[in-house]
Amino acid sequence: MKTRNVKGFIISRKNIGEADRLLLIFSREEGKIKAVARGARKLKSKLACQIEPFCVGNFYLVEGKTFNILAGAETKSHCEMISKDLRAYEDLSFISQVIDMLMPESVPTPLFFDKLIDIIQLISDESEEKYSSIIIDYFVYLILYESGYWPEIYKCHSCGKEIKMADKYFFNETGVTCRVCKPDGNLSLNEYKALKLITSKTIYEIISIKDIDKIFINLHPIFYSILEGILPKRIKEVKI
Repeated sequence: MKTRNVKGFIISRKNIGEADRLLLIFSREEGKIKAVARGARKLKSKLACQIEPFCVGNFYLVEGKTFNILAGAETKSHCEMISKDLRAYEDLSFISQVIDMLMPESVPTPLFFDKLIDIIQLISDESEEKYSSIIIDYFVYLILYESGYWPEIYKCHSCGKEIKMADKYFFNETGVTCRVCKPDGNLSLNEYKALKLITSKTIYEIISIKDIDKIFINLHPIFYSILEGILPKRIKEVKI
């Protein structure tokens, strides 16, 4: 049987049968897919250390009757570090659950996947821990945009006019409302500028801006509130 190669990120896994594991993989080439790792729970299995949750790498698949069969894998070694870092584990668990809920099966989104890999690499880097909240906000923007739920931020939700410079703005799941239409804003000018940055810059460019972490403090709960409003169920509590 022909083997195909996909680059992917392991969202989750569960035990099936006597020694197998069923993997949920978010791949660049095929989107969200399932694959069975036969015999992966056996002590002598060569796949065991390659299919930990949140591992990124290349997966070699053979089409089976019900699921893909995992013929081999080459994943990066940061998985062991993540399992010992509660902050990184929680962030990647959050990301995995959201992708599972919002991304359809077998629909490739290569640009989203490439940006997701940047996010995973930053989360895995202990030196970038101070930016963890911004990194999650960036992910939330990406998934909302990809799912069609990202609100309009360049025109006023109320009057439809282009947003002009002001000292206050209002932002929620419906979009940005200008100061004229809604004087009691919840964003400052700098926070609105940060909102526009997240839609036009890479995550690396964003975290390189001086004191950007202080500007994003107020944006984080708003982003999460918008996401929570569209999720079909609550995010599970992380247990390790």
